[in-house]
Amino acid sequence: MYRLQLSDEIFWGKRNDKAGYVHSFTTNRNYSGKGMGYLILKAIEEDLAEKNFDYLRLDCSPDIAGLCKYYENYGFEPKEIVEIQDFKVRLYEKKIN
Repeated sequence: MYRLQLSDEIFWGKRNDKAGYVHSFTTNRNYSGKGMGYLILKAIEEDLAEKNFDYLRLDCSPDIAGLCKYYENYGFEPKEIVEIQDFKVRLYEKKIN
């Protein structure tokens, strides 16, 4: 499951590039370790590429090291940590080729 937004001014601010923002990304734990999450991210990325988007972006808690590593292993680059109302998230971005 995931939500895909075409903007995210709350965490990313106003941007002039074309990006898709993934939120609430999760898979059924029965598929853990089978690459299902990467397949879903790849499908999202391919769909955005067909629509000439520049980036795929998401955020997650910087305190969840395993999840941060998961996104980095997929090719997301860690960006800044932002804090909104005492809630910190690490921003991640992947250039769409």
